[in-house]
Amino acid sequence: MLGGTGANSSLERTNSPRQIQLIHRVLRQQGNQGPKPSRSLADLSLVSRVKTFFPRNNQTTTSPNFTYLLSESRVSFWIGWSHLIRKCSRADEEAIFRIINESAKAYRGVIATDRYHEPYMPLSELRDEMREVTFFGYEEQGILLGVVGHQPVKDVTLVRHLYVLPGHQRKGIGGELLDQVMRMATTSRVFVGTWEAAEWAVRFYEKHGFKLLPKKDLLLKTYWHVPDRQVELSVVLGIDR
Repeated sequence: MLGGTGANSSLERTNSPRQIQLIHRVLRQQGNQGPKPSRSLADLSLVSRVKTFFPRNNQTTTSPNFTYLLSESRVSFWIGWSHLIRKCSRADEEAIFRIINESAKAYRGVIATDRYHEPYMPLSELRDEMREVTFFGYEEQGILLGVVGHQPVKDVTLVRHLYVLPGHQRKGIGGELLDQVMRMATTSRVFVGTWEAAEWAVRFYEKHGFKLLPKKDLLLKTYWHVPDRQVELSVVLGIDR
């Protein structure tokens, strides 16, 4: 039988109602006969990939856009959609560098001129960030289109460097990346800092339930390592979970 211990609850906890419906549709077509992909499953246009692998243990693990359904036998398979969100590695640094710096061009002429430069985040700075921040990327057909950083600091979780390539914005990618951080967070509070002048960024986070927080200077100095000038020009938004 497919769907090891806790499979249904994991599906409902980490996937949208539409994704849950599609997953169960695939499982019905499989007839719960086991994890070996069938031709009918492979032919489903709603499913982009089916693979088999050997899990280390008998748990159910999930990710925003593909779900691992672990069987009680040795073999499991995963159902992938047209895109996925995955953890980034050093091999992705050039793609992350491009995404951040192409997206950050929106700051030009908006934030203070002494705070904007090109590249907005030099490669050396990105490498420093990658040592402290866990990056996740939104990948479609093997290409990263957006990134976000997840960073636990003291008693909060920080959303770091959420950027989507300009040609792929306003398609829900940023929201999915933000959802990834929210799922990863183990703290009761999640904070994000952004430029006060970047009104579109403030609106984005407010749309997702974040609220502007008072005492932002104290928060920025407590949870971030940024220069005083950036503290002066930034705001902090937060959400309680």
